[in-house]
This record gives sequence, C-alpha cells and structure tokens, in this order.
Amino acid sequence: MLGLQYGFALPDEYDMTAVRRRVAEAAPRFDRLPGLAHKAFLCNDRSRPLDGVPATNQFAAFAVWDDAAAAGSFLTSELFRWLVDGFGRPHVRLIVALCLDVCDTTRPPAAAVHQVVAAGAGGAPDGLADAETAQHRRSLGQPGLYARVVALDPERWDIVRFSLWHAAAVPAAELKSGHGYELLHLATPLAGASAATAPPRL
Repeated sequence: MLGLQYGFALPDEYDMTAVRRRVAEAAPRFDRLPGLAHKAFLCNDRSRPLDGVPATNQFAAFAVWDDAAAAGSFLTSELFRWLVDGFGRPHVRLIVALCLDVCDTTRPPAAAVHQVVAAGAGGAPDGLADAETAQHRRSLGQPGLYARVVALDPERWDIVRFSLWHAAAVPAAELKSGHGYELLHLATPLAGASAATAPPRL
C-alpha cells in the first residue's frame, strides 16, 4: 500500500468555514474511488482547538492507496485540480504503508493524530518493520481508537504513524507526541484494511 499526505498552513484570518464547505462539497466524490483504501480530510481551526491544545489554521489530508497506479493517476486528475485550485499545489509526501488496522467501528471517528519519528541512525534498517509492527499491534486495544496506520518514509527514513479516534477519546500522550487534527471526512473508510467488524459507510 502507498500513502500520500500533504497539508497547507493557512493565515490566522483564514475563513475555516470555507474549508469545511469545500470539503463537504467535494470529499464525498472520493468515497469508493477505485484503488483508494482510505482518505482522511483534516483541519486545525484556531478558533476550535482540539482538546484545548492551541492550534494554527491548517488543512491537510492523509490517504492510503491499494493501487500505486491509481494514486499516480489521482495526482494528475481533475480531483487533484480541485485541491490545487483551492489551496495551491502542495508538496506530496509519499510513504509505504507497513500496517493498517481498523479497531472500534461502533462510532465514526472525529479526530486524528499524526506522528513522525526518526527510524534511527544510518545503516541497514534490519528489523525495523517487525519492531514497528509489534508496537502497532500492542496499541490497537486503546479505548476510542477507530483505526491506525504505520508507514515508512524511505526518503527521510522516518516512521509515520496515523491514528483515527472517536470524539473526546484522544489520549493526552498521543497529542503530546504528535499533531492532532479534527477529522472533516473519511472517504472510502478503510475498505482495504483488516478489521474485526466491517467499517461503517460514512
């Protein structure tokens, strides 16, 4: 699986209701898009900080694709043009998904946390995937966790962790070690992931 992520820092005076409106209008077009496992549309709104953590205005997205060719086609498609027209052309970070699991689907997710950690000093990263996967498995039982993705950025040798949470369920430790977001829309909700129960159709 291939991950794509990007984000935009927006001015303090930016009208975040316009972001919400644009996402509400366009994001459903991504639902069940061929080759897309999931895509989270995210924002930070300085007037609505997540769990009281101060925030600056931001719009971001995190997507996992089952089909790398489909991901490439998206970057030159009319759907991507929607993003460029509204916010400009972003730097897109390409990452390789190591594991993706759905956990508690009894409620839809409302928040996300993005964490980036260095994969270690130079040299061959032997055992890196096994160690990170083991840590990932241990984290899956946390209350309020909807889903979790772990990926590798082979250009920077970073581990990228992305988790989705129910409202008011994000642990303080997660926010302390990562960047929290409000989830605006979850497109094609993790249809390609392993799950104990089928994810809801949002």
